[in-house]
This record gives sequence, C-alpha cells and structure tokens, in this order.
Amino acid sequence: MRPDSALHDWGLSNSGEFSGHKLTYRVGAEYQIDPGNMVYASVATGYKPGSFNDVDPTKPGSGSTPYGAESLTAYEAGFKGRILPNLQFNTSVYYYDYSKFQLTGSTFLTPNLTGGSPLVLIYTTIVPVKMSGWENELIWRPTPRDTLNLGLTRQGGHFSGDAYVGFIYSNQQNFKGKELDLLARTTIRGSYEHRFDLAGGGNITAHVNTTYNSGYKVSNYAGDGNPFTGVYTVLPAQFTQKSFTRSDLMISYTTASGKFSIDAFVHNIENKMQLLGAPQNINPGPIDNPTSGTADRTTVRVSDPRLFGVRLTVRY
Repeated sequence: MRPDSALHDWGLSNSGEFSGHKLTYRVGAEYQIDPGNMVYASVATGYKPGSFNDVDPTKPGSGSTPYGAESLTAYEAGFKGRILPNLQFNTSVYYYDYSKFQLTGSTFLTPNLTGGSPLVLIYTTIVPVKMSGWENELIWRPTPRDTLNLGLTRQGGHFSGDAYVGFIYSNQQNFKGKELDLLARTTIRGSYEHRFDLAGGGNITAHVNTTYNSGYKVSNYAGDGNPFTGVYTVLPAQFTQKSFTRSDLMISYTTASGKFSIDAFVHNIENKMQLLGAPQNINPGPIDNPTSGTADRTTVRVSDPRLFGVRLTVRY
C-alpha cells in the first residue's frame, strides 16, 4: 500500500519492533435463585497487542514507530432462567470501555511532511471508544414439536474522544462522537420451528426466521481530494443503511434412521440488499462544497441477494 522506494528516499527501512504486555483479569459472581434461575455479574479486561507504523507523520525521518495496544474493560450483568417448565428467558446488560481502540486507515504524506518523497501509509492511531447494550432472548416450547424464539437487542457505540481520519493527513477530520460502523440501535429477531413426525419414523421440520434491523452507519474514513493542496472534494463521511428486515425459510425431511436428510431453503426472502461497507469511489462535489459528493453505487459492497436451493446430507 505504500512504495518502498519512497521509504528508501526518506532514508528509512521497512522494519520495526514492538513488545508489550498486560495482566488481564476477570472477576465474576453469580447467585442461584433456584435450580432453574440465576443472576450474574462480571468485570473483565481485554488486551490486543500493538504493532508499528512505517513512520510517525509528526516526526519526519522517524522510521518505524510503534503504536500502543488496544485496551478494554467490560462490565456485564444478567439473568438466565426457566420461568416456566417450557419457557426460558435470558437478559443481560453490558458496557464496554475501550480506553484505547486501534483505528486504522490510509493516509497520504506530502514531501514537506516526509522530508523526501510522498508516502501513502496504512496508519493506525489509538482512540477512545465506548459501547453499551441490552440483550434479551425468550425461548418457548409449547409442545415437544414446536419452538418459538424471540430476541430483542438495544445497543450503541461511538468514538468518545478525538478520532482523526482522512486520506489527506494535513487536513484530517475529527470523528469524535460519531457512531461505530454496522451497529444497529435496535434488532428484533423471531423464529418458529415445527416438526411433523411421520408414521414411518421420519420427520419433516419447517423453520422460518426473520430479523428487523433499525439501520446502522458505514464509514468512509478516507474521503477524496488533492493531498498536495490539502483540499477535499469529498470529505470523510458516514453513510446510513436504513431499517430493513431479512427472512429465511427452510423445510427439511429426515429419514427414520437419521442417515439421510434433504433441505429446501430460501435465504433473504425479501430479496433486498444492504450496505456492508462505505462506497469506495465517490462522485465528487465542487471544491467549495465537498459534502455534496454522492456515492457511486457500482462500487458499494452489499449483502447477498435472495438465495434458494436444495441440500442433500448423508451421514455415515
């Protein structure tokens, strides 16, 4: 992603070292209300080692420079229980404090920043991030052949401090306060399964599920423009995936011996596709109004369209 010749022109080698360590822990407690119900809580820390950037843009001629480790403190509390013989309910809340989160993107360094040839770098910085959520699951088995599963999730996450992004290093944009990618505020899930027992010992199982997603953001951290003048034609920005549903259906037949089964399925019944990443090419707006740039739809990464088929399984 960056020319080695430019590193050599800068008098640098493409090598570096990083070492680090951290003592992590997890402390938890649980209380058994009765044989079928319990509450629990935990606090845990997480650690992801750092690495190194080819250069430090703030120090021309610096060579390979380490960036720090990712650090997380996670808090969780919840309830798991069988509130009726055929009804199970699980609920939990969580809060994740990423005091140090590794944010990676591409950036361009002009000769006045490098002291030599221009450089395109994959550059990682450390920024603070916070996430929180509430997750619920209800499993009901009204008969031995029927299962209803319902779920509800509420969550959020954002850059809680300065988070500078942008391909033009001399004119980076602050994403402080912006939402994290692909994080829907509300998700509702439902599924139903029924098994038909046949006289010969085999069975047919019908399963349907659907998910409602309230929508989420995807980010173009780079933007586009002239890195030598420091002017963006398209600013780094977030794009919104609107709310949607995705549903699946499957019908399976299994022989009495269990050795053979055949499944017919349809995934994404709605045949709607959703954004999985920000546009890679942008139709730029005028230089005096870069926010008017629009997405080039031919370069957007999306989810799978409707998929249907038949699958045969042989167990031996």
